[in-house]
Amino acid sequence: MDAADESTERLCAVFGSRLTEAIRCLVQVMIDPPRCQDQARGRRIAEARSIPELVAAVQEPGEYPRVLAEELGQLQARLAAEQAARIAAERSAFNTKAELKKMDRWLISMAAENAELQKRIQASEDQRITSDNQVAAQQGDVEAHDEILARTTARLKQADELLESQAKKSSATGSSTRRAWPCSRTVWRDSTATSRRMAPRLQIAPNVT
Repeated sequence: MDAADESTERLCAVFGSRLTEAIRCLVQVMIDPPRCQDQARGRRIAEARSIPELVAAVQEPGEYPRVLAEELGQLQARLAAEQAARIAAERSAFNTKAELKKMDRWLISMAAENAELQKRIQASEDQRITSDNQVAAQQGDVEAHDEILARTTARLKQADELLESQAKKSSATGSSTRRAWPCSRTVWRDSTATSRRMAPRLQIAPNVT
């Protein structure tokens, strides 16, 4: 054994434990980041008592090796699924919005048609009321005319009865009575015919105020 080997052995015997501790700390800092801890490897490094044991602990694979390609594929598949779901949700929201706009336009159209129908119904109701008022007024005119006609007929009848009575009482004035009798009946017939012709006109003609 030469002098160099003896010096190395002496240094290892004196400073071996300290060097091992220093190298352990350095290795832990280099290969053990906070986000990716391997408890099995960290435990082996902590239990190492020499430099060869530290080297073996570092080189030995971890207890649960991470397959990055597989994890990356899973993440990409998950991302693609989430993107597809988002696109489907956006498409559904767009279709729903289009349907809502269509329903709004339909409701506006129906409201306009309803308003127009209400106007027509109101106009028809007003026209019916006006027509009823006109019919009522015409009916009143007809009733008044019938009353006048009845009075006139009664008076003419009284006049005829009076003429007949006078004709029976006075034979001297028979010729004049016979002349007056046809005249009175002619006047009664003309008045009755005129009244009957005017009755339909009063029912049809509008009431002008």
